[in-house]
Amino acid sequence: MRQAPRSLYVLPRLPAERRGAADRVIARLQALRTAGLLDPIDLHVVTRLGRLVDAWDPDVLVACAAAVRAPRQGHICVDLGAADPWPGEAEHRALWPAPADVVAALERSPLVGAPEALRGPAGRLPFVFDGRRLYTARLWDDQVRLVERLRAMAATAVAEPPDPDALRAGLDVLFAPRPSDKAPPAVNRQQIAGAMAVLRRLTVITGGPGMGKTHTVRNVLALLYAQHAARLRDDPTRGPLRVALAAPTGKAAARVRESLLKDLDGFVTEAADVVPDAAGLRAFLLGLEARTLHRLLGVKRDDPTRFRHDAEHPLPYDVVIVDETSMVDFAMMARLVDAVRGATRLVLLGDRHQLASVEAGTVLADLCGPVDAAALQASPDLRAALASYDVPFGDAVVERPTALPDAVVQLNRTYRFTDESSIGRFAMACLASDFDAEVAAAPLFAGAADAHHFAPGDGRALPAPVLEAIVDAYVPAFEHLDQAKSVAPADEPAFHRHTLDLFDRFRVLCAHKRGALGVEGVNAAVRQALAERGRSTNGTFWTGRPILVRRNDYDVGLYNGDIGLVVTRRDAEGNPRTFVAFPGPDALPNEGAPPSDAQLVRYVLPARLPEHDTCFALTIHKSQGSEYDHVMVILPARPSRIVTRELLYTGVTRAKVEVSLVAERAAFVKALDETVQRASGLRDALWGRDVLSAAGVARPAPPPDHRG
Repeated sequence: MRQAPRSLYVLPRLPAERRGAADRVIARLQALRTAGLLDPIDLHVVTRLGRLVDAWDPDVLVACAAAVRAPRQGHICVDLGAADPWPGEAEHRALWPAPADVVAALERSPLVGAPEALRGPAGRLPFVFDGRRLYTARLWDDQVRLVERLRAMAATAVAEPPDPDALRAGLDVLFAPRPSDKAPPAVNRQQIAGAMAVLRRLTVITGGPGMGKTHTVRNVLALLYAQHAARLRDDPTRGPLRVALAAPTGKAAARVRESLLKDLDGFVTEAADVVPDAAGLRAFLLGLEARTLHRLLGVKRDDPTRFRHDAEHPLPYDVVIVDETSMVDFAMMARLVDAVRGATRLVLLGDRHQLASVEAGTVLADLCGPVDAAALQASPDLRAALASYDVPFGDAVVERPTALPDAVVQLNRTYRFTDESSIGRFAMACLASDFDAEVAAAPLFAGAADAHHFAPGDGRALPAPVLEAIVDAYVPAFEHLDQAKSVAPADEPAFHRHTLDLFDRFRVLCAHKRGALGVEGVNAAVRQALAERGRSTNGTFWTGRPILVRRNDYDVGLYNGDIGLVVTRRDAEGNPRTFVAFPGPDALPNEGAPPSDAQLVRYVLPARLPEHDTCFALTIHKSQGSEYDHVMVILPARPSRIVTRELLYTGVTRAKVEVSLVAERAAFVKALDETVQRASGLRDALWGRDVLSAAGVARPAPPPDHRG
């Protein structure tokens, strides 16, 4: 006799008259578990709740189990208005209830509350149904608070208005056309975004690679520093300007600080007319510390889901800047916005077209709503406010009645790629509202000098030409490392930083982790190929092995996504010892020797490393927040559900100069037509159905209304 899932045995014995109904529910749930569509924890939660209220409607409990599982699959809720609300392939459809039947059952279930009753007794019920979407009560509460806070911030100007003349002059100087810009746009979206970030409490700046998101924020920081310095002269009791710089991962945090400090002396000279205190501005920017969001909010070690900073203990900053917001999940964004209170500005940067977070939600895409690259969107009030600072909007403006347009700017001009760049043309095609997969793919398969194509073969082994190209691309870093014995101890940090920089010029990015064309297969093949070329790869920590940190370790100061290289350096007694060298917060200068106090490299003993892997190849997910001169993107030989437009866009745009594709063109084009679909009510709640419909954003029809 087949046994019920073990987790169900925690239930006390049911009365005989209810045992039949419970058994039927358990059989339905068990069938879904056997098909791999539910996990034991989902079954345990809903059957426990069913017994507590003595409610055994199978459609309700199956839907509630799906809602419990939804966040583990990236969803915030179960969207019964979607074309296909249930997980699984076509053959699994019969295991799920009909959406119309579920709507009627949910509305009368004692386990489910309605949104209008959330603040009352129904708010204590474990699930919430809004007529279309079924949420766990915790996620519904997070969504309500997030929407309320974001809409309030978007509608609020800063508490201390800036000096109009100083801001007008600053916007004019810092956002002047670049010398290399032969055809500056009539409407400078970077300038608009910069002005909004100074004038408003919430600003979302989204754009593709090389569109100047970090450039815009650095100008904003200079403007705010100048305003604060002027107020400080009038009131010396004021404290310094407090700025928090954060990103979802340690790698992304390091990247944003590095971008802000790039050509710092040149920027300070350029800003001299705006900030006369050049030394003060330089010290201010150098003093910015980039942290992960977990570190910023202060994770509690005894409860990783709670933070020291929340609504009752807000962050003590004047400005909070978050880069790579596309990687921020729904729960983390809710915690962050809870902790941003008072007069604090929140500036969110990211590329809405990139992959969403590994955890639940598509927060940045939901925040951006119908905003696109074709036309600016703003309320009449914002247009009038910016006009008073001589910031032109032009005629191509869509006016929206909600507060969110006054917080979101989509940049639409790249400064990294030329018009001939295959990568740039692909990226811009992906931004187009009338997206065409064939048009987007064409530049990458046209045989251009900056885009190469390899056949993937049958997928059983990494093709020899591909392996040879990978090893050749990593050779410069290994050849440089071979010179380590001739380097003086005092010069080792600069030498190893240069090795790290050489290694970071190229990376293999895979769609899958397993298989010959996945991360594990590529890493093993490259190690073997290096050994065949005469390089020692024996043991665990062989010299030159690239290390990818997989878990945050706050004691050691290493974070998920950090990458280092195994090196040998001499200790105080002159004996060679093995370390893993990680990039420090300071970058190696382009010319000249680094200052004596530069933090170029962090050396960590292998014994102190947290969980880690070899990383000649990364998954495309792991590459977010990184940039490389040359990227090789490897797709599986067979169709895969995880290969979507967002995945391909993210992988290809990690490259600054050159991209290689290991894929069949037909498969690449087909994947571009697949997009990530995650159930969430955040976009509708932030923008409103009328706004989204007017903007042409396709919204699925709601399920039938059974309430009479």
